[in-house]
Amino acid sequence: GRHSSLLAVSGMPPKLDLLVVFASVAAPLAAACAQLPGKNCGDPQDFSIAPNGCAEVTDIARGAARCNISATTMTTGAWCAISHKNDISLCFEDSCYGAGGLISPQVVNWEKLAGTNVLTVKTLHTHVCTVKVQKFTYCCVEHASSPHGPDPDLSQPPPLVALV
Repeated sequence: GRHSSLLAVSGMPPKLDLLVVFASVAAPLAAACAQLPGKNCGDPQDFSIAPNGCAEVTDIARGAARCNISATTMTTGAWCAISHKNDISLCFEDSCYGAGGLISPQVVNWEKLAGTNVLTVKTLHTHVCTVKVQKFTYCCVEHASSPHGPDPDLSQPPPLVALV
């Protein structure tokens, strides 16, 4: 029957085969980042990130923006008090701030490219250290972008040029 062909192909009893399929489907779900309340330019928030974990906010406008981000980070765990490793990375998709990570970031005027709206806070600790992120604030304000630098100030009339 159907189950005997599964047994012949996989070498496992059908019930165990189902467990393997379930585990392989469930694994990607565990890798999703925790969703933080959206507080762009709002009140600070506190949260923790388990080893290999991340958290994200999705309330940032998709246009080009300048972002200020600040937080205090500390690690918890038996061996973590002496950790000299950077705690977190801050990323908009593949664009991350600071090579090698950050401890208690104070980011000012970080240019966020148009098309992204998810800010991810990822721990750089992979084994035992949980990162406590306290007083996390972020404020991303959209601005017009131009490949030639800042847009001109259109509130003033152009200067008069005399042709001689």
